Amino acid sequence: MKWTPELVRLLAGFMCLHAAMSALRMAAPLLALRMGYGTAEIGGMLALFALAQIFMALPAARFIDRRGLRLTLLCCAVGACASIGLSAARPSFSALCVSAFVSGGAVGVSLMAIQGHVLRVASDVMERKHSIAWLAIAPAISQFLGPMITGVIIDGHGFRVALLVLAIAPIGMGLCALAVRTDLSPRRPDQEARRSTWSLWRISGFRRVLLLNWLMTASWDLCIFMVPVMGYERGLSASSTAMVLGLFSCAALVSRLLVPYISRYVQEWVFISGALMTAGALLAIYPLTSGVFGMGLCSFGIGLLLGGVQPSVMILLHEVTPIHRQTDAMGMRLLMVNASAVAVPVVYGAVVGFVTIGGAVLVTGALVTLGGCVALSSTRAVGSSTPNK
Repeated sequence: MKWTPELVRLLAGFMCLHAAMSALRMAAPLLALRMGYGTAEIGGMLALFALAQIFMALPAARFIDRRGLRLTLLCCAVGACASIGLSAARPSFSALCVSAFVSGGAVGVSLMAIQGHVLRVASDVMERKHSIAWLAIAPAISQFLGPMITGVIIDGHGFRVALLVLAIAPIGMGLCALAVRTDLSPRRPDQEARRSTWSLWRISGFRRVLLLNWLMTASWDLCIFMVPVMGYERGLSASSTAMVLGLFSCAALVSRLLVPYISRYVQEWVFISGALMTAGALLAIYPLTSGVFGMGLCSFGIGLLLGGVQPSVMILLHEVTPIHRQTDAMGMRLLMVNASAVAVPVVYGAVVGFVTIGGAVLVTGALVTLGGCVALSSTRAVGSSTPNK
């Protein structure tokens, strides 16, 4: 892999921004609880992190293509600094909601801009795969470090000092944006500039990639939802439930590290389809497990399979989408990922009120396996219709 100074700066800057958002997502509910707000209000506040990316995804894609990487990252850094700084200056529930919305949107937009940039500047396919893999790993690292450091600051110095530190962290993104030397933004033909982003759905390969991406996202969100519920039903302690979730996250991290090497021997379409089929089978047998060992083993297996799908999806999006519409494609993917993050817990929460969590997981596992089978059967058709030119 070619570790360019620019790639290192972009990864470091994004980790500063993502760490601030992840830590705010942990600190804001704690501060709201101390203010006396209930779980309903806190749930709505947490939903703003994802809702911001839903509303900003498509307009941001056009902004990135018009204004380029540097200005986009600067806007994200300034927005995150100002919004979190507002909560530090005047801690209130409304200020926390503003911080949640703006910082969540800033992370989504900046990631979309950086992904598009590294895909365009990569000198070959392998460099592209390595860069995307590291962009998938960076959030996992910052998501661990940000909340942990912030928790220590809160215990030692209180919420206002912690929020002030979080407001300073995105400055790292701004400094890295100013240091960007290569700012390649694709030129859109005049007719393409007027075309709606939704017209991408006319490309068959794009539809299949986003279907696979949605199956992966829904399975991921289901795991995050079902582990605490099933752990509670089976009488597991909080530490045991956390360990099961931790195994899922660790496996996903390992899988993303291995993606560039796996892709040397297995095509992305085959890998994603096979991973989804196997993950669906593991989901189907998950309700049959009992105890920490069985749940942990299934969680590790599902995380290992799903973790590598996200970088592979980004590679496929680059291949099946015309070069001047790739930012639009990333915006559409970002919209779907966050819509799933909002909808899946709500839908499963309602469904579990009528059937058992095991029944809901079994049906989902069957659907994911079926989707993987359909995608695998249509691999040749997609590969022959790649319009990336």
